[in-house]
Amino acid sequence: GKAKEPFQVRAKSGAPELFGVILESEKPGLVLDNLGINGARASTVLAWEERAWEAELRAREPALVVLAYGTNEAASTLTAARYQAHEKALLERVKKAAPNADCLMIGPTDMATPEGGSRPRVAELDAALESTARESGCAFMSAYRAMGGEGGFAKWAKESPPLGSPDRIHLTPKGYEALAEKTVERLLPKD
Repeated sequence: GKAKEPFQVRAKSGAPELFGVILESEKPGLVLDNLGINGARASTVLAWEERAWEAELRAREPALVVLAYGTNEAASTLTAARYQAHEKALLERVKKAAPNADCLMIGPTDMATPEGGSRPRVAELDAALESTARESGCAFMSAYRAMGGEGGFAKWAKESPPLGSPDRIHLTPKGYEALAEKTVERLLPKD
């Protein structure tokens, strides 16, 4: 719900550094912290000040950490080996800061070619991440396969309403909802 009264935060002295704000209900339940940054890659997080980032993650005491990088990497010339190295380094930081947290790695979504096929690097990086997850003891979810694999993006873009956007890279809000539902089905099967 909406806050009933506005609030302000003022520093009493010095120049404090603000890394974020946590607003939670006093009621028990699921708490989701989302760090979605347009254009981000696993290497983006690796460039941040390591101790500060780890302290922030440690303070949240997560039960599950989900890493979903790869779409921006698939649109670049980054090699699969370098992608794996970035993902492994990021996962090491996560495990150092939150050693009791479970982990889930989600592979890149499909991206379409102008002809309606899939960009080949998506399947390559998806397989590389699955291998990294398996080696690291993390669960893995293939967004590429959840979308139908080869040509999946083009099919999603033809749905009504469209699940893929005209840029052939990003999903629409409905597309991200559909992918979230498939992720929940994968993680919490009904049987």
